[in-house]
Amino acid sequence: MKLYPHRIATVIFALIAVVSLVLASQYKAKLESAKTEYRSVTDAAELDALLAEAESGALLVDLRDRADYTLGHAEGFDNIAWKDDGALLGTWIGPHRRDKQIFLMCYGGNRSARAFELLARMGFTRITDYTPGWNGYLAAKGEGYAPETGDCGCPE
Repeated sequence: MKLYPHRIATVIFALIAVVSLVLASQYKAKLESAKTEYRSVTDAAELDALLAEAESGALLVDLRDRADYTLGHAEGFDNIAWKDDGALLGTWIGPHRRDKQIFLMCYGGNRSARAFELLARMGFTRITDYTPGWNGYLAAKGEGYAPETGDCGCPE
């Protein structure tokens, strides 16, 4: 059998085309599964419902100062105080999967908005920001609400 250069080139081209199509379909499937789920929540009852439905291992982050967190915080939230433009948050959250579900809360929404932007820039795709913050959450829960107290042993 005599090999002709143009036949070899055609076969190589066909193989490259097939491999390209396979890789493109795999990339498309991965891209589809990595769609973003960004939310700003303004209602405490909606936040509570989302937290009740949250996946096991979701990250619940209270961005307030340690002293304020210790006096009272929402159940399950860890304290990663927002300081140095989010340096501590970035270091603490960096090793986590980028598709991990994250909930953010601060005092009144300013720090959580900045944290939201930082995490989105870092590639996290499932972020929920409770924009009224702790003060709004506490007010919405009413006088009968007893927040958790104490330290979480989180990094400072």
